[in-house]
Amino acid sequence: RARRSEVDDARASELGARISYINSVASYLSQMDAFKITLGLPISYDLYLDDQDLADLDQAGLIPVDVDRRQAFGLAVETHADVLNAIDQFEDRKRKIELAADKLKTAVTLIGSASYRANERVDYTTFNPDAFNYGVGLQIDLPFDRLSERNAYRTTLVQFEQQLRSLGLTLDQFKDRIDRGLRTLEQRRLNYLNRQAQLDVNRRRVEQSQILLEAGRANIRDLREAQDLLIIAQNDLTSTRVDYLQARLQLLLDMGIIRTEEAQFWLRDPLVDMSTEGDRGVNPLKMPGDELRPPDEFLEFRHEAN
Repeated sequence: RARRSEVDDARASELGARISYINSVASYLSQMDAFKITLGLPISYDLYLDDQDLADLDQAGLIPVDVDRRQAFGLAVETHADVLNAIDQFEDRKRKIELAADKLKTAVTLIGSASYRANERVDYTTFNPDAFNYGVGLQIDLPFDRLSERNAYRTTLVQFEQQLRSLGLTLDQFKDRIDRGLRTLEQRRLNYLNRQAQLDVNRRRVEQSQILLEAGRANIRDLREAQDLLIIAQNDLTSTRVDYLQARLQLLLDMGIIRTEEAQFWLRDPLVDMSTEGDRGVNPLKMPGDELRPPDEFLEFRHEAN
């Protein structure tokens, strides 16, 4: 027979669970209203989430983004609208330099060396703004009556330098976003594996506590605590799975290859037809054998992998 203290403990736990449930429902409804506003729907519109999507996500598992970091950045350079716009603006500034120089009809000499010239094709995956020396060490031989043309040319060079730095910043930002995206994805994958193992442990604890309670070797509190930990582990696993999906979609978006027009696009792998075995690379946070390593061993492994 259960003691009064055990009954009160179980009752207190039940009341706490009721409070958590009510708060969760209220939070869910608030988030649904906010989502309606994001979609441009009236608040009165009936909108429901389909639980089947979560079941499909669970069945699909963790879909990897199995791509080398260099190829990931290369895809962003080729397909992401923001990067393409920055490149187009830069190319437009290069053409304006040629037009301004053509109007001068005179020699414009670059003092020193440069890796790029205005009419050369640029590999933007290895873009280096410092390789352009326009506007630095220019030697312009002009008569005094060509002052307006000279000033126009120099203004064009200044604008080119500004666009050059802007493009360099954009490319660096996308490199950083992709690297951070790959690290975040691996971080959440490892967290998911640990959450999964944690769930298995808590399931066994519930089974063991139930057996011990029936044998009179445990009390109700032991079983309740084991059940509470199991519920927490289940919720944590679901949250981690959703976090992984969010990180994966964000990475695909930063690479410019997400295709939202497809049905259940979040379960599709757009890289299937875009990469080969030679493009596969080691994630920046990849642990050998998915085992945690001391910092010095991990950094050494990462250095060898790169």
